[in-house]
Amino acid sequence: MIERIVIPLDGSARAERVIPRALQCFFHAGMEVNLLVVVDMGGRIEEGEVPVTCSGHKAKEYLATVAGKHAREGLRLTSDVRFGGAA
Repeated sequence: MIERIVIPLDGSARAERVIPRALQCFFHAGMEVNLLVVVDMGGRIEEGEVPVTCSGHKAKEYLATVAGKHAREGLRLTSDVRFGGAA
């Protein structure tokens, strides 16, 4: 049984379209869905460094909005912003 899925998002409506479909196909009580955005820092990040950037704050706000649209009972919906190369 699938316990967790990660859905990478880039801020586009196209990327968000996968969320309802993933929930329809895989949702069960207790499942964790992690919404992920990677803020590409263009290789300017050192290991262990946590930058505080406007784009990082915008990514967190974006994820909070998306998570609010798809919250439902029994679903553990988490979000994560990572910094570095998207690949």
